[in-house]
Amino acid sequence: MNLFTCAQRSIKIEESEYFIKTYRRFMSEFDKGGDPDYIRDLILYDAHKGICDNEYSLHDVYFALARAAWEIGRLPDGLLHIVGDIIRSGSDLEYFRIKSFPPEALDERRDRLNDFLCRIMLPNPSPRRRIPAEYHGLFEMRIGDVFSYLDDGMRRLLVIADRIDLLQADPMYFCCVPESRYGEVIPDAKTLMEERLGMMGLFAGHKMIPPEELTYEMHLDIPAGKYLELFEGDWLFQDTDSFYGDLHIKCRCTLRGFAECKPGCTEGFYPMNIRHGGADDPISGL
Repeated sequence: MNLFTCAQRSIKIEESEYFIKTYRRFMSEFDKGGDPDYIRDLILYDAHKGICDNEYSLHDVYFALARAAWEIGRLPDGLLHIVGDIIRSGSDLEYFRIKSFPPEALDERRDRLNDFLCRIMLPNPSPRRRIPAEYHGLFEMRIGDVFSYLDDGMRRLLVIADRIDLLQADPMYFCCVPESRYGEVIPDAKTLMEERLGMMGLFAGHKMIPPEELTYEMHLDIPAGKYLELFEGDWLFQDTDSFYGDLHIKCRCTLRGFAECKPGCTEGFYPMNIRHGGADDPISGL
């Protein structure tokens, strides 16, 4: 059963079920250090991909995103335009007509929507700041997302190649880092898929690069479950003190090789001494 289909909607905008869930998710990821634009796009990606098959519940998602973005002082014109169209067209009220709400309830909803739009059209005089906590874990990422981060004045790319939810509060990500470093120009998606990897490994949230140091760049088409499919539960995970551990250094494969490799054909994905405990010379980090 689709949760959006049976989600409760309220005349009061902020009390609708998916307004509450969306708003809380946005603020939670924002407080973890996530980029607001990336968080917004991630939530919309999930909603449009199939989590939401109800137009009216999708309205609540847009309303919550607009409210959250306005509160932190980062409401983009495009999102404001979409919310404005929903409210001015009167399409949101159709849900309450279908549900046989009385005329006075429709009037109240219309007034609340208009007040909501008037509020977010004006800049927030006191934007909300991130609320720090002792431990947030890793902000949510999609398989296939590519981020850049600075490394000695140059940029490296971090690819989220798979996700393994060993613990709900602390997901693990299988990450790939191309061998090359880049200046102002980074490769496009097609070229990036052919780049040789410099490192790949499985990392828990608290071991990865802090989210405030990451910049979202693009999304690649990488099928979910490839790590489990290829390595069959052999996590190859070694507990290290930083993101640059001694796991899968100087791999011989490319991102395309990872995405297209068949089960059992994993020998090109890591040095032999790591997989089989051989006596190869130590392999230096990036």
